[in-house]
Formats: sequence, C-alpha cells, structure tokens
Amino acid sequence: MRLNDSVIKNLKATDQSYYVFRNDGTRGTGRLGIKVFPSGRKSFVYRFQLDGKRKFKTLGDWPHYTLDQASQRYAELAGMTHKVRTENFVKKMSYGTLRELFAAFIAYKEREGHRSTVNEYKILLDQLIKRKLITGNETANEITPAQVTQWLQSWAKNGFLAQADKIRKKLHAVFAYGIVADNDPLGTSVATGIEFNIPHNPTTNIQKMNASKPGKCYLSFAEIRRIDLIFKESPFELEQDLKSLLMLGIYTCGQRPFELAHAQKSLYDADNNKLTISKEFTKLNRSNVVYICELAKKTLDE
Repeated sequence: MRLNDSVIKNLKATDQSYYVFRNDGTRGTGRLGIKVFPSGRKSFVYRFQLDGKRKFKTLGDWPHYTLDQASQRYAELAGMTHKVRTENFVKKMSYGTLRELFAAFIAYKEREGHRSTVNEYKILLDQLIKRKLITGNETANEITPAQVTQWLQSWAKNGFLAQADKIRKKLHAVFAYGIVADNDPLGTSVATGIEFNIPHNPTTNIQKMNASKPGKCYLSFAEIRRIDLIFKESPFELEQDLKSLLMLGIYTCGQRPFELAHAQKSLYDADNNKLTISKEFTKLNRSNVVYICELAKKTLDE
C-alpha cells in the first residue's frame, strides 16, 4: 500500500492492533509500516528479518513523528539490511538500557545545576532494582505504560499514594529527557555512542494518584509549641547545629533544610529581618528571600 498522511489519517482503529506496510517494490530491505492500536494510536514501525526471525522496531508515533522522519529512519536501517549478520548491524539495532537512560538524565541534571535533586534519581533507580521491578538492563525504548503502572503499584497498593505519584513524576522527567537525548549535543549518551530512540513517553497517560498535596495540612500553634518543648526538654542529645537547623525550619514556616544549611552570613540582613538564599542552593535555581521572625533571628544570632 502507498503510505501518505491522508492514508494514515483514514486508518480506523479496530478491536485488535493491526499493521499496514508500504510496498516500495524492493526485497530484502525490510518494510516501513504503521501499527494501528485499538486506542487509535498510530506508530511507525520497521519490520525486518534477523537470524531467520521477523523483528519489529518502533520508530515513533504519528503525527508527532512525521512520515518524512520515518522514511529517513527506514532508509538508514534498510541500508544496513544486507549486513544483517555482521556486528555493525546488531550494534545499530540495539538501544540504550534503563540504567544508561538514568545515567544520561542524571548527567543532564548535574550539567543544568540541579545538584540537590540528582541523588533522588539515583535512589529511585536503586529502589526499582531492589524491589525486583527491573534489572536496569531493559531496553529503555521498549518500556510500556503497563510496565510503569506495575512499578507504581508496588507503592500505591501499600497505601503510599503520595510517594507513588512523586515516582510517576520522576519517571516522566527521565523518559521526557530520553526522547530528546539523542539530539542533545552536550549529552553523555551521544558522546559514548548510546542511542535511545524513545518514540513516546510511557508515563504520559498513566492516571495521577489522588495523593495529599503540600499546603493541605498545617501544624497548629499547640503542635508547634509542643515540638519546641520537645527540643528544649528532650532527654537525648542533638548537636547544637542540627537542633538549630531543625528549629529554624519551623520558625521559617517550612523552609527547606538544604537551603537553610547553605545560607550565607553575608546575605543575612538582621536590620531588615530577612535572609536571602543564593540561587545556587535553591530548588528552582533562583534567589529566595526569607523574612525572619524574632525566634528565627535569635536562632541565627546564636
């Protein structure tokens, strides 16, 4: 069949997925086609033979991934078909793993100056592996929404909805970078010859969890006084710096401990009761002014 945007647009979804392949009159170079899902989603695919077995590679979702892009990618892959048994072809058809995707994303975050959140993604990868949800060696562009949903259930079914939703957001960020990683001139994956070829984000259509949100619950004044009393009368000893940091977090209405710990004395304006947090240490990478109450001022002065 001849494939063009008009033909693709008119392909109707059915109860089962099906393929339509372009007939270009050549043999032995594989076929470019479109896969139509029951949901109506349409993805370009490359069908080829490897070791006597029929294989499929997803190229990208139409219309975001255009017919011209698919044709160009097909030409690249088809040009190597006659080398199907050589190591070069096998290398061409293999893509980056989940572990490599996380490494590339973490390197990107470090490059952009988001050092405070880098460790969270390292921990997330370790958690997924320790829970035996992944090995880390899975091909990143073959991960499906169903697999990601299964990962999230490991937390959600145990009642940790807020944690599951945070993980969903982190995974969305990782795969969103993976979509553009192959075109990142400063990316570590490009420098090391790793290609991800991720056509779409598998987390996009996953249901958000109805988890609690910041600002939904507040401490009462009685609870704050109780916490203050615990710190003052607690039988266990804490380092004075740690105790001051924890209390300062309360006195500044929940300011992030990481930001307070890196506050600079030169940016503390005692006369006007305000403390400026340098943008190098803030989550949003912009300077933050915190107004200081008398208790916070006393803690800082100590």
